[in-house]
Amino acid sequence: MEKKSMGKDEDTSLFPPRPLKVYAICPVRKATDEQLKQMSEQVRVWRDEGHDIFYPNEVRMPEDETGNEIVALEVKKIAWSDMVAIFWTRKSTGSHFDLGVAYAFNKPIQLICMFEPDHDGRNYAKVIMDRQKRIKSPGKLSTEVMDSYDPAELVKGEG
Repeated sequence: MEKKSMGKDEDTSLFPPRPLKVYAICPVRKATDEQLKQMSEQVRVWRDEGHDIFYPNEVRMPEDETGNEIVALEVKKIAWSDMVAIFWTRKSTGSHFDLGVAYAFNKPIQLICMFEPDHDGRNYAKVIMDRQKRIKSPGKLSTEVMDSYDPAELVKGEG
């Protein structure tokens, strides 16, 4: 039997990835039925793979007039996570907040899906794509369930 070294680009399937604690940034109030269906299915796949997922669309958020309790819960869960998975739409203002918290905690991120292209010039799509390249992730999540725009389309425009 031939001995095989485990170089950095070689198959590591003999060493299964450890389960990850994942915070899912996603649209909640402005999500369409189709988006909710796709995101829920993808989260189910991750759980079947053994990952622990905080998915805001499944959580009964605290009822408070200001939103401070919701924000506090989100900050706590992002801090808890090993990484952040992003189902992005620029229409979700809550997702903008969550992305900023993930950035502040220096969390690795993985773009799972962009539901529509971002605007030209400076945009969050560019921030997400750049951040994903710069910070080493503890693992990679599957994305086979999601329909998404090509990332090249997401970072169009200069500026």
